[in-house]
Amino acid sequence: MGRFIKFLGGFAVLIVAVGVAGVVVLKSKDFNEYRGLIADEVKAATGRDLVIAGDLQLDISSSPSITVEGVSFSNAAWGSRPEMLKIGRFSAKVELWPLLGGDVRVNRLILDGLDALLETDKKGRGNWELDGMSGEKAAGEEPRTGAAGLPVVNLVEMRNINVVYRDGQTGQTTAFSLDRLVSSADGIDSPMNMKMAGTLNGESFGAEGRLGSIKGLLDGGAPWPVGIAFNGPGLKANIDGVIASPLEGKGLNLNLSVNIDDAAATARIAGISGLNLPPLKVSGMLKDSKGGYRLEGLDIKTGSSDLKGDISIAVANRPRIDANLSSTQFNLDELQAGDAAKAAPDGAGDGRVFPADPLPFDALKGADIKLKIKIGKLVSDGITTTDIDLGLDLDKGNLSISPLKVSVGGGSISGTIKLDARKAKPGLSIKLQGRGVNFGKVLLDMGEEDLLSSNLNMDINIQGRGASVREIMAGLNGSTAVVGRDGRINSSAIETMATGFLDALPWAANADANKINCIVSRFDIKLGIATSRVLVLDTNGITVSGEGNLDLREERIKMTVIPNAKSTSLASLAIPISIGGSFANPSFAPNVGKVVEGLVTGTVGGLASGLQGLLGSNQQGASGSDDPCVSALGGKPAAKTTTASPPPAPTTNAVDEGLNKLGEGLKKSLGGLFGN
Repeated sequence: MGRFIKFLGGFAVLIVAVGVAGVVVLKSKDFNEYRGLIADEVKAATGRDLVIAGDLQLDISSSPSITVEGVSFSNAAWGSRPEMLKIGRFSAKVELWPLLGGDVRVNRLILDGLDALLETDKKGRGNWELDGMSGEKAAGEEPRTGAAGLPVVNLVEMRNINVVYRDGQTGQTTAFSLDRLVSSADGIDSPMNMKMAGTLNGESFGAEGRLGSIKGLLDGGAPWPVGIAFNGPGLKANIDGVIASPLEGKGLNLNLSVNIDDAAATARIAGISGLNLPPLKVSGMLKDSKGGYRLEGLDIKTGSSDLKGDISIAVANRPRIDANLSSTQFNLDELQAGDAAKAAPDGAGDGRVFPADPLPFDALKGADIKLKIKIGKLVSDGITTTDIDLGLDLDKGNLSISPLKVSVGGGSISGTIKLDARKAKPGLSIKLQGRGVNFGKVLLDMGEEDLLSSNLNMDINIQGRGASVREIMAGLNGSTAVVGRDGRINSSAIETMATGFLDALPWAANADANKINCIVSRFDIKLGIATSRVLVLDTNGITVSGEGNLDLREERIKMTVIPNAKSTSLASLAIPISIGGSFANPSFAPNVGKVVEGLVTGTVGGLASGLQGLLGSNQQGASGSDDPCVSALGGKPAAKTTTASPPPAPTTNAVDEGLNKLGEGLKKSLGGLFGN
């Protein structure tokens, strides 16, 4: 037994001696001699050049370490610079004794001075796609799962990290840098602590937090905790919760919160300039759902606007968004792009009003959407609407908006809008009904002068096809009908807007004449020609009727407006006016050859049946009525106006002077209506 013990002792001494000799040999070895061999192996595996310009050092001790400096990896042949990757210094330190037992325990891993260029060519191929490497796994090879055999890394530290991504198709460049990133954990089953600071597109950001363990991440089976706080220019965000199966992206139960105090600064980090929005707060619970994700309890507050509800996004197969939202108030005017200039329509430069540039119908084909939203108060372009109830259904490019209900100007508008973008010439259909909408109040909400106040009832039923607004208008079909009662003309506002208007039409300033008894209008539209069937404005002092058409194809006007005075004091200026020219540049001229009474009779007769319902059931439609409003609504000829004595004939100078002033005023008014 004693001899056996001596044998074991001698064998142990021999092992130690061999180990010591090995250490001595390794310490005396210059590992730089292997740089060429390593480069050759990398070249054979990837087809790219690897250069180790600095020292390659191996320190053999109870905590062995390896250090390499001056490493570069060549770029693709089409790349914009010779190197894809450059590393200043990389070092790793491991524990020796666990290594002898087959466990890899890294005490410290440091990467200092990484310079990486990631780019794509014009075909979208990335420079990280290596010719000599294949993403396919060997036959029979099973994917590795779990934490078995995984190295334990106690500390990872990265410094001076710079990564640039350049899109070869768009030319857009994104620059990311890390001044420092530190991640530490006591062991593979211990939580990870993380802290980082860097810049994105020149804007500073930082993050810190605590995550679950590496073992829990890989093994699963228990909720994996996530807690991260992020800060950037004008931005603070937090993610807090658990993920049941993090590697599969399933079992999400994360509370999200984002506070943006300076939207312009936050937008710059994404390369967007000129954005000037009010402070924004967003919160909600992010969960995974079948084929996608769901944001529950969404709560958005920005300026005077708010939005709440749930949103589901399906990313499997065809993208789909389902949302059920509500808002007490939403102010779109506050959410405009601030100083960012609004682009003028492309069609504005050719002297036309309707733009010819293609509408973005292809965007309707990229995803399906089902949206239900209710808004208590909406402000857009100065117009305030309330009690909005809207349902939107977009299915493979076929859009339907129903219901569409909104209160505006003290009245209500309801109807449906359909747009089929599946064909080369998308089809548009609009059916709207308005009841009791005060036009003057709408103008006031827009910040405009209250030119005309009347509660209007309207019906709009139009259909068209085309890839642009101009093409749709050129082939438009349908009808429009507008009826109003008991309003007034704001003569002072008209004079302010169109100087000289009241000099040409003094009846508009008359206390009786500016009180509106009724407005009746109907246009029938066929293949882009809108023909007036009924056009009457009746006040206590004068009845104005009209006839003609609007050519939506060529954007030309061919209308005649005929005033019919009810008293001798106003009869001298009851001169028929011909309106011509283009929508962008209308013209006005006297038409003294018209017999006013005959035209009024012809204009309001015959083709206005069916409009009575717009005024309600309490209106009288007796055939013998002298009321031009009743005549217009009932399709009966209007009674001729009688005066106490024949009206005095206007002089040529008076006509010309009045029309010149009227023409300039109307031209200014209509020019503003058509955006000129």
